[in-house]
Amino acid sequence: MQNKGMYVYCVAHNKGPISFGKIGIEQNEAYTVSSNELCAVVHRCIAEPYKSDDAEIVKGWVKTHQTVIDEASKRFDTIIPLSFDVIIKGNSKEVTLWLENETKTLKEKLERIKGRQEFGIQIFWDKELIAKQVAEENEEIKRLREEIKQQSKGKAFFSKQNMEKLLKKEVEKSADKEFKQLYNHIRGFADDIKVEKLKEANMLLNLSCLVYLFS
Repeated sequence: MQNKGMYVYCVAHNKGPISFGKIGIEQNEAYTVSSNELCAVVHRCIAEPYKSDDAEIVKGWVKTHQTVIDEASKRFDTIIPLSFDVIIKGNSKEVTLWLENETKTLKEKLERIKGRQEFGIQIFWDKELIAKQVAEENEEIKRLREEIKQQSKGKAFFSKQNMEKLLKKEVEKSADKEFKQLYNHIRGFADDIKVEKLKEANMLLNLSCLVYLFS
């Protein structure tokens, strides 16, 4: 009983019980759990995150997550999509309680995104590869690298520290430049855009975007 959970795909205005069939992750049945005014599209699971060392399996889970959200979009005028792997510990009662406790906030968000769709955009980068490119292109770093080869061990130690500090600074500048360019490009296509917290060390950009839907 303590290990039961409910995987949540999205939230919408309540239209009564709806089953989407076994289209959820690992072919679980996706269906609605309702409070008075709102409902959540869920499937039953254990109260643990979906984890796998196989990248293809994880990609499949994420793809299925989006498929359920797409199907829900066909049934409801407006939905709040949740990110992959949102799990509420317990059963449908806990989902209903969550909906009731968050009714005001969720209704406000549904009203705000009415007529629009929310998309999450995450961009990752290879920090080591960027550092290598910076080291090969930056004249000051190249100069320090050559000087270190000619120095004694003690002096080379401090010179190497200085070079690493400079490299870190230049990599951060490169990341900032890339972030601004990507953000400005994406902003041209979004009605509203919010910068979210970076969740992983190799994540360069994490955005929530609202886009108007056209028929």
